[in-house]
Amino acid sequence: MSLELSTSLIGFLAGLVVALSNLPDFIGSLKKPTIAPLYRVARDSLACAGNLLWVLYGIKVGAVPIVVFCTLASVMLLTLVSVQLRLRLRTDDTFPPNVTEGESS
Repeated sequence: MSLELSTSLIGFLAGLVVALSNLPDFIGSLKKPTIAPLYRVARDSLACAGNLLWVLYGIKVGAVPIVVFCTLASVMLLTLVSVQLRLRLRTDDTFPPNVTEGESS
């Protein structure tokens, strides 16, 4: 096995493991959506932006595993963020929520 092929295989396996580790949370959030704390929505938004930057990097350097799995992660995170924002907008007229909701610190 060539070095390039083994490196790509490691990249695909790493991406698959990371994607699978997030799958239970992703499926659970879609099956039974609950309003997540605002910090989680912000974290997922930043993670999505970071993954999109990794996609651009992967395209630039020709790293197919990075492009594939960071695109997958971005789609999953964008889905979660949009579900959370829709839930917040439907259930709370005071969006963004007050600090007294327990989401600070």
